[in-house]
Parts: sequence; structure tokens; C-alpha cells
Amino acid sequence: MEEIFNIIIEITSVNEVNGNGATVKMISFKGRCQGRYFNGEIMDGGVDTQFISEKEGGNVSARYMMKGVDNKLNPCKVFIENEGAVNSQGDMKTIPRIVTDSAELSWLQDKNLYGSVAVENDNKLHVRIYV
Repeated sequence: MEEIFNIIIEITSVNEVNGNGATVKMISFKGRCQGRYFNGEIMDGGVDTQFISEKEGGNVSARYMMKGVDNKLNPCKVFIENEGAVNSQGDMKTIPRIVTDSAELSWLQDKNLYGSVAVENDNKLHVRIYV
């Protein structure tokens, strides 16, 4: 697998509702992306919705748009929809989907992508996307 994006996340707010056997959190965030193919910032409106059920475990669904430059330094935007689940060890694996207006990055729209989410050595949340 090749890493295509390393997205460093900063949480800006959390809204939560606790129901009978389930909790839903909507987490707003900002951040930046570093990588070989794209460098830029998360635009306003990024949100991660987490559904945590006592019976079913946890599912996550994040949607956000980034503005920056592609690997040829062309200005562009990248939209990411990242769906995933938390396993019993607390690891989060995701399946991202990408839409972009960059001709250089358009190949990402047709690839099977994989992601991981973890707090790393810098104590920041990193979303890594691989092809």
C-alpha cells in the first residue's frame, strides 16, 4: 500500500445525544493535509458522525472538503467521504471515497482506497489514506 494523504485533524466542537443503548456524536473539525499528491487545508464544514451502539459497536462517517495544491502545484479541491468502524482493539479502519477537480488526482476517484485513524506520536489525530 502507498500512502497518498496524511490528514492531521484538530477537533473544534462535539455535539452528542445519548439514547437507549446508543450514542451519536457529531464532531466538527479543521486541519491540514500533507502528502506526495496533495497539500492543503480542510475547509469549513468538516464533520465526523459517530454512531456507537451497545449491541452493534461503533461506526463512523466523516465528510469534508480540502483546498490546496496537487502534486503539479495546481490549485484544486478534494472531497473525502470516509466510512469506517472501530474494532474491539480500538483500531479504526476506513473506506474513503474521493472526488476532486484536479486532473492530476482524478485517478483517485476510481481506486479502491483504504484508511486508518489514530492518535500518533505528536499527540494529534491522523487520518491516513492509502491506495
